[in-house]
Amino acid sequence: MNKIIIVFSYCIFSISLLMVGCTKSAINEKDILGDWEAIKGDYQEINFSKEDGKQRFSAYLGGRLFTDGSWSITGKDITLNLSSGEIEIWKDVKIDNGILSFDGGKQQYQRLKTVEQKIDELVTMLGAIKGINFSKPVDTSFTWNFDDIGEKKLKGKMIQATIPLTTDDYTDLSNAARKIVEFLTSKGFTPSEHNMTEIQSGAENGPIKVLIKQLAPASYDPETDTPITIKGKTATLEIMCGVIE
Repeated sequence: MNKIIIVFSYCIFSISLLMVGCTKSAINEKDILGDWEAIKGDYQEINFSKEDGKQRFSAYLGGRLFTDGSWSITGKDITLNLSSGEIEIWKDVKIDNGILSFDGGKQQYQRLKTVEQKIDELVTMLGAIKGINFSKPVDTSFTWNFDDIGEKKLKGKMIQATIPLTTDDYTDLSNAARKIVEFLTSKGFTPSEHNMTEIQSGAENGPIKVLIKQLAPASYDPETDTPITIKGKTATLEIMCGVIE
């Protein structure tokens, strides 16, 4: 009889542990509510909301609504009933260290950052580009020419770098500016034709705008218009990142 009681108690204990384990692994809806942006995934941004008992899902691509619908949680899975009539099931959803992932980690989303946080992150990455010694970021404002609304004041951050000129042309300065452009392109920025001049170029990615200014000494005498050497002198590269005020 005692053996039966012990075995029965052990079974109850094992089932209890299993239930606790299942509870811990299940997703809590409060943990997914809010805005998320893709690290890698089918959507650029997603949102889970719950209002008046209704659970709404929205997904964005290119800054525009791509699809929406409702969502529900079953254990570790999220089911999306989209307004198109399609049903998506995100299997084995996990949230670790602020990263929402599923499909074996092939899809990953992090909490949506504010524009200010994105600018700070961008400036930090630009400042870490090898071969260019940038100053510490400072607050700044600059003018940006919009296609539809004209010139507007932007606020953000600025970093500067002194570029030694080792030749009698501006190759060193051009090479440094090219590194910046290549980096921005890799991050999804595109050129802004309305902010291009002889000494500056512009790039943009959504609300974030970047102005690259190349400030260099003259290669000629302004009085006589004769060429002069610039080798051994320095130029300045200014990078300004901001959003409309």
